[in-house]
Amino acid sequence: MKAIQFPRRLLAVAAIAMAIAAGAPNAEAQSVGIGFKKHGKHGSIGIVIGSPVRHAPYCPPAPLWIPGHYQNVERRVFVPGRTRQEFAPAVYEDRYYRDYCGNLRLQRVLVTPACWRTVEDPGTWQCVTERVWVEGAWR
Repeated sequence: MKAIQFPRRLLAVAAIAMAIAAGAPNAEAQSVGIGFKKHGKHGSIGIVIGSPVRHAPYCPPAPLWIPGHYQNVERRVFVPGRTRQEFAPAVYEDRYYRDYCGNLRLQRVLVTPACWRTVEDPGTWQCVTERVWVEGAWR
């Protein structure tokens, strides 16, 4: 069985990495990693020296009391149209006719008598601002 032989350059790099890691002031807070790989005829060396990333624990924001207050609220409201009485005058029409002698005569005829009509105007949408009380709440 063949024994694995490491080149001198590889051993030197590994020794330097171990010396740096041993000389660190706070050894438990750091990490050292050395990796060796061989791909066909080529080899690679990887050395990682660093400290692990630590995140602060998540603390949700403290609840905040919002006191009760008045707030202006704008909303759309349908305003119905008004109903009104409108006077419609009489409508007359001039009609021509021939009398028994064959003469052309003009006679004014009432087509529609005068009356009062009920007219409904269309409604509209309007924006109305109201002052509303909003209760206090925790947010």
